[in-house]
Amino acid sequence: MAKKTLILLLLFVTTICIGCSTSLVKYSESRAVPLERIYKPYEKYSEATPLKSKLIVVRDGGILGAGGSAALFLNGEIVARFRTSESLVLHVNEGDTVIGAGPGVKMNWESDSVGLVEQTLMVMKNQTYYYRLGIHPYNGLVLNRSTQLE
Repeated sequence: MAKKTLILLLLFVTTICIGCSTSLVKYSESRAVPLERIYKPYEKYSEATPLKSKLIVVRDGGILGAGGSAALFLNGEIVARFRTSESLVLHVNEGDTVIGAGPGVKMNWESDSVGLVEQTLMVMKNQTYYYRLGIHPYNGLVLNRSTQLE
C-alpha cells in the first residue's frame, strides 16, 4: 500500500510541476497582442524605417501566469500588456533602449512600474532582436533575449 501511495504522490507532483511550467513559443506560432492592450507610447515604435531595428517580444505559453497579463515597457513607458503566446513587433532607434517587464494587473493604488524588471539593449541599426517574456516559478516575471524564437 505504501508503495502505491508513493507512486501516486510522485505522479501528482510531476503533473503539477509540468502543468505549471511555461514553454517557449516561436514568433511564427504566436498571436499578435490585440489593439485594446496596446497603448499610445507604442506609436513611437510602430513604424519601420531603414535606420531602425526590429525588436520582437514573445510571451511564453503554458499555465504558469496564464491568469494575468504581463506589461512591456520601453524607455520607461508601458507599450502593451501581453497574455500567454502573444507577440509584438517594435521598431527602435540605434543606441541604448531600456526594455522592461512588469506585472500586467495592479491594485488601483499601484503604479504601472511596481515590480518592474529592466535591462538595457544596445541597438545597432538594421538588426532584429528577439526577447522572451515569461514567468519563472521562483523569480517571477523574467525578460530574456533569445535566439530561439525565429
